[in-house]
Amino acid sequence: PNTEVATVDCDNFRGARQAVRHLIELNHRRFLVLSGPTNLSNARDRAAGAAMELAVHGIPLGDRDSFVSKDSVILDEDTRTRMERRLSEPDRPTAVVAGGFYLAMAAMQVVRRTGLSMPDDVSVVGFDDPASAPLLDPPLTTVRQPLQEMAAEPYRMVREAIVGGSSQPRVVQLSAEMVVRGSTAPPR
Repeated sequence: PNTEVATVDCDNFRGARQAVRHLIELNHRRFLVLSGPTNLSNARDRAAGAAMELAVHGIPLGDRDSFVSKDSVILDEDTRTRMERRLSEPDRPTAVVAGGFYLAMAAMQVVRRTGLSMPDDVSVVGFDDPASAPLLDPPLTTVRQPLQEMAAEPYRMVREAIVGGSSQPRVVQLSAEMVVRGSTAPPR
């Protein structure tokens, strides 16, 4: 935030809000938010966006429903154990918002390990939407980043700086898109 560097990224904050809004529209009211390490801006923005949208709808996100993995790809054992415990409680969350594709797959594994099914018992939403997301069982509902635009925009920015002499750093946030598939449904 304190550097003057041109950046292009997906609007992770709004993308996470879209994910929560989708689940609220399905009538979910008990959430678990799983993020990667908060020293990563994407993880931090996604967790903050999810928490903000829950707050807007009067749904508190307490410590017992907010999980931060030590890694954004592999779910650490402590976080996995805590999630399993939380999903086994009587007032367990019915929806999980995972701040990345691999975290969503890990959440799906935890749901299965606790004897629950998706989307009947727990809905799961991920982030990133790689080509393998629709191949999962169930196909993963996810927030799609505009990757082609995220690659093309920096080129345009560099070209403008070279050709036009513009050197003002800009921050560009591109919109994410909600892609609904089979991993989300209304709670029972």
